[in-house]
Amino acid sequence: MAEFSQALFDRICERMAQGETLRKICADPDMPNITTVWKWKEADEARGKQYAHAREAQADAQFERIGDTVDKVETGLLEPQQARTMIDALKWTAGKLRPKVYGDKVAIGGADDLPPIKTQDMSAADVIAARLAAIKSRNTGEPDA
Repeated sequence: MAEFSQALFDRICERMAQGETLRKICADPDMPNITTVWKWKEADEARGKQYAHAREAQADAQFERIGDTVDKVETGLLEPQQARTMIDALKWTAGKLRPKVYGDKVAIGGADDLPPIKTQDMSAADVIAARLAAIKSRNTGEPDA
């Protein structure tokens, strides 16, 4: 493992915050390999927080690229189907990196013509767990958790 350098770690986080992937950054000859960066961030709480902030900024940068992609379609530099694929990937990535801001919201309850009874951010695993609990409750007569 390469020796830790705060200046190098700062550069890595800055590039991530500008939207570059860690894999691409670490492919540069003057950068450490990706597992070294992961070990650096895990070894120190402050570095972990710095890395997490860089990931959040990376999500913002990914989301900003959506507008650039639309501009390319409008100027004829990109076909709409290509843009749609790119935008879907950018939205998905932003949603995974910063789910509270760019993630999907799940509405629970309410008829189609009525507002939802409750709206909350949920991961796919949370949705599945809630549905399994509801099924178990119906089968056993016990209230869901």
